[in-house]
Amino acid sequence: MEINCEHHQILLELIRQVPDLKDELQPLIQTDKWSLDKRHSLINLLVQHLLHSDSLSSKFCEQIQNIFPRYFIAFIHRLYTAVNFSNKITNQISIKQRFLVLLAQILQDYPSLHTITENHLLSTDTCLIEWNEESPKKKLKTKVNNINDHVYLLVATLRLLLLSNSKINLVHSWKWNTLIHLLQNTDDDNVKWLAFLCLSIVFNMSSNQQDLYRPNVSNTTIFKINDLINSKSTLPHSISTCDNLFIDNDFKKRTVFISGIPLSKYNMDKKLNDNETQIEIKMTYTPTIDKCLREIALSVTLGWTTLIYSSISNGKTLIVEYIAQQIGKRLIKIQCSDHMDSKVLLGTYQCTDKPGEFIWTPGLLVEATSEGHWLLMEDIDAASSDVLSTIKSLIETKSIGYGSISPDFRLFLTQRDTGVPVQSNELIHLLKCVFCIVIPSYTDSEIIQIMENLPIWNNDLQLFQMKLFQLYQSLQNTKGSINTRLVTLRDLLKCCHRLSSLSISLSVDRQLAFYDVLDCFASFLPKLNRLEIIQSIGTLFNMNNQEAEFYALKSMLEFDDRDSQYFSIGHVKLEIQKKKIQSLQQQYCFAKTRTAMYILERIARCVQMNEPVLLCGETGKNFIFSFRNFYFVFEGCGKTTLVQYLAQKTGI
Repeated sequence: MEINCEHHQILLELIRQVPDLKDELQPLIQTDKWSLDKRHSLINLLVQHLLHSDSLSSKFCEQIQNIFPRYFIAFIHRLYTAVNFSNKITNQISIKQRFLVLLAQILQDYPSLHTITENHLLSTDTCLIEWNEESPKKKLKTKVNNINDHVYLLVATLRLLLLSNSKINLVHSWKWNTLIHLLQNTDDDNVKWLAFLCLSIVFNMSSNQQDLYRPNVSNTTIFKINDLINSKSTLPHSISTCDNLFIDNDFKKRTVFISGIPLSKYNMDKKLNDNETQIEIKMTYTPTIDKCLREIALSVTLGWTTLIYSSISNGKTLIVEYIAQQIGKRLIKIQCSDHMDSKVLLGTYQCTDKPGEFIWTPGLLVEATSEGHWLLMEDIDAASSDVLSTIKSLIETKSIGYGSISPDFRLFLTQRDTGVPVQSNELIHLLKCVFCIVIPSYTDSEIIQIMENLPIWNNDLQLFQMKLFQLYQSLQNTKGSINTRLVTLRDLLKCCHRLSSLSISLSVDRQLAFYDVLDCFASFLPKLNRLEIIQSIGTLFNMNNQEAEFYALKSMLEFDDRDSQYFSIGHVKLEIQKKKIQSLQQQYCFAKTRTAMYILERIARCVQMNEPVLLCGETGKNFIFSFRNFYFVFEGCGKTTLVQYLAQKTGI
């Protein structure tokens, strides 16, 4: 892939701002084409310079920060990977120590790097400064302003201790006796004061204890250390950047850009179970979706708990699934209800095969927090007060009672806009602790854009697309009653997906398309309100009112169960599964009434299109499936009998 830019001038500008790179950039300047290999060579060169800076006070990181503002975090992601595979030591200071110093310097300007810092702290089990009592004291080389490497290491340690999330990890994992030795034996007032500040945080000293153990240092030293801790960049802000040397895909192995926000990429292979299949999610970037993706990506980088609020079928869950798939994170989803208690989240004891023995099984929340997965709790407004209290405690205390929370853990909540104000006090208090993102309803132009980007439109369906949208628009303006629901965007997209395999020019497919549109847009309506919608759908297929009413309400579906390979019901044909071992099955006495055949065809069509099903009926009709994406209303037909009969006929 080529970049249409004058890379020679940009590279010369890079040399002007960083003269130390002149010799190494000369081969790249002499190339005519700025290819992918050349871009990767420059990326590796800059990462190596970041990794092997000559001193802890090097300004090279600040220079890269000014020259590549868009891709600076992507460089840190690459550097983080390089550090994990490097054990080299430069001037008695390991690469991991240098990387921690670098992170401590830039965290104030880049809080999105807190997750990488936390993960790196967990993998680094030694203190930044190591003390060897048997070796003689070595006077470290003095840097600018009479500051040695110990000072930079202690400043980095102090900055890391001031991070609320990392303090507990540092206190329990690092060896702090080194700082005690420094405090007692060093002659450098800068080192002595910094060691005292770090130890006062580690031991959680009170003000009286700090006055008691305070070392004898001058106020000048204290002011100088404060200036060093709060130092700002001394480099002039670069007017001309060199971001045009790269594109986002150059960093795709380690970084994913979601609407311009860089997110670190994870390895998804080990996250999937054997029975999980990864289906690629394709997203249409409308202005509303792009804004929502950017806000969610920003909340992910900052580690915030996010509440996504919108009307039904606006893609709340899909957007989170898309981001999780792009960066390679496993997403655990929980559908909240008032029947769910905190045991589902925290865990419970379960009995084993041995009588009287119980084992602890962790809940989904404990699993997600300990292993660094993402947790999505849908319809949080329907959750019980017990669950809301547990989530609120997790957000406020950053803990879950026992065990540590992985820095990679993220929590997402969704809430539907039902038009009814929130009544629960627990939910009101919870909403004060989260970052709320509101997804407005999509405009007509955005819905058309989403439909056009679906990979389903053939020549026959291209002209049918706008007619289908106009039908959806007219149904949207229809007021629903209390006992029914409105047509949603999910119904429209489901209908488009069903029509993708049909050719409307053929009479057989035209009738099946009519039934699909009827099923998606009118099947959930009561009989009294259904007739007008049926006539509107019939006009899409050039049917008069009588013909549309006949196919929808009066026609008898064909039934063929004599074929050994396929089972046919109406316009739907399902392949019969051949079992290796033939078992005795109960033979159902099935009355082929029009109502039963009509419902059986609809279920078979859902099975054919691999769609989830919700079967609804009177109490005592054996409730079968509970999915939110699709549902049926039955009128006097056994739900269990229909599913069992279809399973028997298809050999399942």
